[in-house]
Amino acid sequence: MIHGELQKLGFVVSETSVVRYPDPFRSIHDVWVFCQHLFHWHNHEHHSFQLNRMTPATVHYGQAQQLIPQRQTILDAAYLAHPERFVKPPSQYLSLPATVWINPPKLSICVSPCC
Repeated sequence: MIHGELQKLGFVVSETSVVRYPDPFRSIHDVWVFCQHLFHWHNHEHHSFQLNRMTPATVHYGQAQQLIPQRQTILDAAYLAHPERFVKPPSQYLSLPATVWINPPKLSICVSPCC
């Protein structure tokens, strides 16, 4: 749906849903359309390595804790059915990190007594 609208506006849409924006944007509407698509892709389609291959929306809405055991069960069953397809035994899904940052805050040491 949105891919067609983006293509009409001159955007390049790849097969992996990653949009490369035109240079320069022709209007504020073009910026808005690009950002809407990018944010939807990032939040609902992009499986982040830092989030245990979950989407940010899956983690944000609390669905990841139900998916982790399901994914582990599927991975273990695939290994048992076809161990020759694996270089080593399947890894264990890790728990989610407490926080994830795009730009982590810089650690500062406070030497003031007010801290």
